[in-house]
Amino acid sequence: MSGGGTTPTGPRETPPPGFVARTRAVLSTLALLPGVLILAAWMVGNLCSDRWYWSQWLEWIPTSVALAGSGVFISLAGLLHPRGPRDRYPSRARVLASIAWGLVLVYMLLVDWRLPNALKKREQPGPGSTRVLFWNAAAEDEPGWSRAALGENADVVVLVSLKNDEELARISKSMGESESVIVTNRFTVLSRRRIERYALTPLDIAPGEGLDPRQRTGTRKWADPGHAMFIELAADDHRPTACVWVLDLPSDLSLARRDVTAQAASVIREFKGPALRPNGMEAWVEDGATVLRGFPEPDLIIGDFNIPRGSATLDAITRGKSNTFDQCGYGPTASWPCKWPRTRLAIWPLLHIDQMFVGGALRATSYRLINPGSGTHRMQRADFVAAGP
Repeated sequence: MSGGGTTPTGPRETPPPGFVARTRAVLSTLALLPGVLILAAWMVGNLCSDRWYWSQWLEWIPTSVALAGSGVFISLAGLLHPRGPRDRYPSRARVLASIAWGLVLVYMLLVDWRLPNALKKREQPGPGSTRVLFWNAAAEDEPGWSRAALGENADVVVLVSLKNDEELARISKSMGESESVIVTNRFTVLSRRRIERYALTPLDIAPGEGLDPRQRTGTRKWADPGHAMFIELAADDHRPTACVWVLDLPSDLSLARRDVTAQAASVIREFKGPALRPNGMEAWVEDGATVLRGFPEPDLIIGDFNIPRGSATLDAITRGKSNTFDQCGYGPTASWPCKWPRTRLAIWPLLHIDQMFVGGALRATSYRLINPGSGTHRMQRADFVAAGP
């Protein structure tokens, strides 16, 4: 009598992936690669900042653009990933890329956008506060921009490269009879607070290749040496004397920002005058009684730096002063460009290059950017009070 035997069976072998699965795996890897490279470029730029010429190009990558670009490719890699039984889990590389993407998102919310500042109690402007408004019109101002400036009711208005005198007259009228006025080829200052003296100087920054995406050829033939001025605001019953530096640094993309700020700092440090004082007849005359050895120590530095917020090279000029946005601003904040180059198409700005830095006798209580509906830069407005003991 013979019994029937049974054939032992082992674990079922998974068949090798087919052509479609292999193709999807290759495409998924290819899609993931540019996402990883975008994140890597952004990280190198943030670590190295603009300390070197090559790294400044990476440092200029906006965090939001890096997140959007890398997020598209990482998501595409997930969609292309094979769906067979051997591929139930994402690849290790995609997991790591997703974690890195998440960490960059947290960085943007906490560092770039300063969302914790939104939890701070807002200080309302009072008799002891000074509201400062700055705008670089870049000779592109169009009728109507004064409405945005008038709505801020600023105590000190600083404007750069204006071409529309009618709009300026509307702001001047709102200031009242006690205003101080400074009008130069580059800077215009209107102030409800009395200005005791001011001085200005070119920064003598050597020209570069003139790279400028706003020009049809991509370059421009003229050179901008950069300009700086200081104004001293007189003390009153509620507010201390304050020195304000105003800077307009060159926009030429070919210039190494390290050299730009070093040269600007050197000229400001070696400046010997003259300074100008009001003579009581609505005119400014040279102040022969005071010998300058550089600009006075600033309490506030404002301007168009043409360098993004957080860049290492800014410290050559700001010397440890706090960025006003970092003190009290929050949310997505960028000041340039408001329009697509060579068009009137309005876009959301990408870089925060118009900035304010505060220290010394002052501290900031508010900061915001305003769309003037004109030009390529946004206005910036901030409130300042005495820093206290």
